Amino acid sequence: MLTLLALALLPAQSDPVAYEREIAPLLEARCVECHGEEKRKAGLRLDSPAAVLAGSDNGEFPVVEPGNSADSLLFELVATSDEDERMPPRGEPLTSAEQELLRRWIDEGARVPTDAAEEAPKHWAYVPPTRPAAPAIGDEWARNDLDRFVLARMTEHGLEPSAEADRATLLRRLSLDLTGLPPTLEELDAFLADESADAYEREVERLLASPAYGERMARRWLDLARYADTNGYEKDDRRSMWRWRDWVIEAFNADMPFDQFTVEQLAGDLLPEATLQQRIATGFHRNTMVNAEGGVDPEEYRVAAVVDRIDTTGSVWMGTTLACARCHTHKFDPISQREYFRLFAYFNSTVDIGPSDQPRLEAPTAAQAQELEQRRAELAELDRALGTWTPALAAELEQHCADLGDWQVLRPEELSSDSGAVLSPREDGSVLLSGTVPERDVYRLSLPLQPGSLHQLRLEVLLDPSFASGGPGLAGAGNFVLSEVRARIERGGEGKEPAPFTFTRATADFFQTGQPEWRDEHAIDGDRGTGWAVAGQLDAPHQLVLELGDD
Repeated sequence: MLTLLALALLPAQSDPVAYEREIAPLLEARCVECHGEEKRKAGLRLDSPAAVLAGSDNGEFPVVEPGNSADSLLFELVATSDEDERMPPRGEPLTSAEQELLRRWIDEGARVPTDAAEEAPKHWAYVPPTRPAAPAIGDEWARNDLDRFVLARMTEHGLEPSAEADRATLLRRLSLDLTGLPPTLEELDAFLADESADAYEREVERLLASPAYGERMARRWLDLARYADTNGYEKDDRRSMWRWRDWVIEAFNADMPFDQFTVEQLAGDLLPEATLQQRIATGFHRNTMVNAEGGVDPEEYRVAAVVDRIDTTGSVWMGTTLACARCHTHKFDPISQREYFRLFAYFNSTVDIGPSDQPRLEAPTAAQAQELEQRRAELAELDRALGTWTPALAAELEQHCADLGDWQVLRPEELSSDSGAVLSPREDGSVLLSGTVPERDVYRLSLPLQPGSLHQLRLEVLLDPSFASGGPGLAGAGNFVLSEVRARIERGGEGKEPAPFTFTRATADFFQTGQPEWRDEHAIDGDRGTGWAVAGQLDAPHQLVLELGDD
């Protein structure tokens, strides 16, 4: 089949000569060196269809007479046997086949692209394809228009179709084409046993519905998109890109429209309310190489990644190379150097400094997302249970306190705050905070101790009618955060240094759930970024019991 298709693409002698495919490359190879934009010998340019038809000195002396090669100076000069007059003056003359091609083009009317008035030539690769009418051929061998084109060209060359392959061979070819895998013995037996008229068509549908179809089709796309599970360069460290690979496979298996396939890979994260899958799709442009070697210039390799994205976008979606335009504008390329750097400016708007600054996207599979949600629910339930002060825990704490003896109220003798907030002692031993209270502050209390053993220190946070928040704290909702509790004992006597207390455990009747950094134990963890908070129960007083070490 491949031989037949290649034959069908060969130009037939009866086809009109195409300027953009056959004449322009001939003139470029043999004439433009002397008759181009820079060199215009005899005032003649042959590097565009408009210039060829105009002739020398911008039309004053035509060199092509459409429909009449005998009166066309261009054909006369390339076909003459006079070596002093023949063109080109250097190198080998045009072959008889090249001369014949030029003669036919002129005699057929010297047809050029419809935009021949433009200065730049219109290369055949950039002319939009049109659907030709299928040849009218009535042979029963042809089952569709593609067969008719093939058969018409074969007939011109006196060839006949080969006999149809046996069914086992057909299924093998089909399976390899669509999935890359040979059929299993069970699949082959089922197909050979199916005598229905549409047995082959149903095999096509079965293979298209197979997961292996997407894997087969995605392979070429992954190559074009320079997919890799490592960074390239030096150490070639691993990277996790397989979720984007799976997205491509799933897109083929879902028969995603090509316009959607394009938009989501180039700008899926910019779509309104972009889904996780649409953000994963943009991994297309995360397939650039990344150099993590010590001592490299991050900006150099960031620019290299931008250039790679430009070149890959051009080759994949535009079917053309853009790299040449990075250095110069080429007369046959539709992309100018100015346009190249406009693309560069677009891709250069991304801010990637180095390997450590590359953005990371959490992209769990559906199964992983379900398991993650389940684990989070379990943790929330455990967190809620840990933050609930049950009667059993209350009884245990009371018994523990009874074993240690009665609580003793310590009345502060000296009170101060870093911010100057007012700390007012009351008759019951509590302290009222008032005045201008900043978001963060440090409070110092000097408490007298009676002789005896000290095992625990209990802080009680009370409600007060003067608090507009309605809760025990002065935050807008009545909450507070006790970031850190520190204590030291000062003994009388000259030369005796204060001895710090060591708190071994902090237990509260309630702590804020949902965020692990606001639990009771964080009141003594040495980190001012965490602490004890009570959001969730702001309508009641609370207490925090601190246990002291043996020292």
